[in-house]
Amino acid sequence: MSIPSPNQRISSFRNGYSSVYTYPFTLGFNPPIDPVILDFCRFFTICLAQIGPLVWRTVACLRYLSSKANVNFTFSHLIHLYHPNLIRHGVFTLTARSKKVLVNPEDDKDRGWYIRYVAVRTVDLIGETNIPFPEKWNFEPTMGDVELIPNFRGWVDSLLKIATREQRTWKSISSLHGWKVKTHGFGIRGMTAEVAMAIRMSANAALDLDKARALLPKRKATKKGSEEEEEGTSLITRPRARRRIIIDDEIENTPESAF
Repeated sequence: MSIPSPNQRISSFRNGYSSVYTYPFTLGFNPPIDPVILDFCRFFTICLAQIGPLVWRTVACLRYLSSKANVNFTFSHLIHLYHPNLIRHGVFTLTARSKKVLVNPEDDKDRGWYIRYVAVRTVDLIGETNIPFPEKWNFEPTMGDVELIPNFRGWVDSLLKIATREQRTWKSISSLHGWKVKTHGFGIRGMTAEVAMAIRMSANAALDLDKARALLPKRKATKKGSEEEEEGTSLITRPRARRRIIIDDEIENTPESAF
């Protein structure tokens, strides 16, 4: 594992390595990368760095609920439930297709995730059985065929039967497993990209948190979600039978109601 140099970006390519945000790996998932996440990357031909926090949380919640209900959970289930859409020049997030949301993956503690990332050997991260795997940032992801799911309504009902609306939230499910955002020394409230860069450039790798806090600007907290810090740029409205470039005019607000 290596910390990127000041002139490197999350989208920089290095053969045999994957740049990944540290956010999902501080939560304590087991396994660290769900098979649905790997299939997500393969389907859109994107690297792991293009998977945003909300996708990780949604997959984690649905994996837990499907396991509890003793039913299968695949990438196709995820896409039939959510529109994939893009933020921050290529990072994927999700918008519920239905006005009744099966799970609520919202979390107000994931701020600053986009400035914390590392480069890891891809084979060490996902194992030899998953090689080859996309490592390059894809600025023009496309949509392909998505499998139909027999009795999809029955699959949804099976999840509804084993958990109430309140039990199908990230707050509830994460508390059961101890999935709690950990800072690893970087997640300080008010952390900015400029401060993170200054820390990376510091000759003293052991720069402590008090010194880092001294660099932080004084500003009021905002109630906006971390994934709203930059305007979303695109949205796929539904599974498509043909491959296409994701375009800008399909944006739709995330519904707030739930099953």
